[in-house]
Amino acid sequence: MSENHNDLDCQCECVEGMAEQLKKNIGEIVVVFERDGSFVFGTIKDVQDDSILILGDLSFKFICFCGSPNQFTVEKFVISICEITEFGVLLPAQRDAILNAFQNQLP
Repeated sequence: MSENHNDLDCQCECVEGMAEQLKKNIGEIVVVFERDGSFVFGTIKDVQDDSILILGDLSFKFICFCGSPNQFTVEKFVISICEITEFGVLLPAQRDAILNAFQNQLP
């Protein structure tokens, strides 16, 4: 774990293991599930200090406010690896379907 990472609740081998797995998949389009129930799609661009995940290329996040789902599309997401419960690499057919669906929603 990086010396710069000071969150005592987050310093564990599971975070280091998650960082290693994320690094192995740099360049892949993934879905990332967070502790609050949100999930994020995007391309893994970088893993910094074994504590920060950078997703890019039309990244989007599904989040629920007051029982109403909302979606945010941004150029880049910066996510604390402490907040990640799991992630999955999308298959080519899934990537194409998801990217097409969200590109059609852009203005």
